[in-house]
Amino acid sequence: MASICTYYNIIPTSPTPFADLDVHTDTPQFLDPYAIRLLGTSTPHAAKAINCLDTFLEELVLTALSSDPAVQARGAALPAFPEPRQTRLGLSARGINGHGGAEVIRRRIWDAMSTDLRPLLHVGVLRHLEELGFYIKDVGDDITSDITTRIIFQALVDFTQEMLALYPEFTANGHKTATVSCRMWNDHTRQWEMKSVTLPVANDAPLLLVPSGWVTRHPLMRYGRFFEVTMLGYIQDLHTQYTPEGKPLQTPKDLLVPRGLASRDKREALRKTLEAYESGRDLLAEHRRFVTAKGVPPQVDLLA
Repeated sequence: MASICTYYNIIPTSPTPFADLDVHTDTPQFLDPYAIRLLGTSTPHAAKAINCLDTFLEELVLTALSSDPAVQARGAALPAFPEPRQTRLGLSARGINGHGGAEVIRRRIWDAMSTDLRPLLHVGVLRHLEELGFYIKDVGDDITSDITTRIIFQALVDFTQEMLALYPEFTANGHKTATVSCRMWNDHTRQWEMKSVTLPVANDAPLLLVPSGWVTRHPLMRYGRFFEVTMLGYIQDLHTQYTPEGKPLQTPKDLLVPRGLASRDKREALRKTLEAYESGRDLLAEHRRFVTAKGVPPQVDLLA
């Protein structure tokens, strides 16, 4: 095991702007799109990354809601995400390839967007790409991280170029760069395109650097957090009774599932989200406010 700093003999006097990941194997951390949103423009290249995420989702929603077969065909091809190997992030056995290939994930996302999720898209409550994992089977932390990497690839390339200029160690002592062809989202044309980019090479493979603040051990918008905090909170409210004196009697959250009052099934989460919206509650907006208030946790040693 060797971190990026160890591999390139970088001796930082302060924390590096890039996440100091293992160059030999994937680190069980995740590129977190909501952390990027919260850090915002104070983080280099965040504005580009956020615009890529948002334009991609806008295009996906637009095509999913279209009744034009040609537009739908274009949309069906959008969520094609070959697993990005350049960042050294994620869970190798559970990434896109580990779930049976990029084609399986592409089909699963498009099928959900063009069928079950259409009611959410119509009312406009699903606003961020990272919220897809609340409702689509097998789209969890690892898949969301991989998808995010592919969509914001241009921002990560720009950041890597900046780090190459800032740290001469990346091209010293026999270390080299390589020109590779990569697929990335163009947020202006709103299309995928192939571009040749120059990346450092580590352990005989191209290396894409990631801003340290964009990496979390537990993604902020993970399904478990949404279910346990916001969804169970809503269901708890539904089953709250009151004494004659007006005192609320609530079923503890940890008893809602065992008593059959709640289900972790993502299809049920979708049904409850729509039910809540029809009664005047936007659970996704509530959860965004909760996560935003909690903020991004302090950075920890990524290799610990």
